[in-house]
Amino acid sequence: MAKREQVVAEELKNQQLAQGAKKEVRSIAQARAAYEQLMNEIRGYCQQARAAVLQRSGRTDFQISEEIQQLLKHAEHLYAVAD
Repeated sequence: MAKREQVVAEELKNQQLAQGAKKEVRSIAQARAAYEQLMNEIRGYCQQARAAVLQRSGRTDFQISEEIQQLLKHAEHLYAVAD
């Protein structure tokens, strides 16, 4: 009987460990999602600021559009490298 109780106790311990691991994975996933959302917001603000600076510089719309596209491509590259 003691052997059975030991097996049951071990199984209960394993289940508790598994539940703890699931909670931790869920917490990490939530933190990652929040981080991604913040980074997207920051990128958006940076792009808006750069666009405003370019517009105030007096350059033509074509030049501004081209530079904004280059900045966006560069940001995408940095984002890909960061992952």
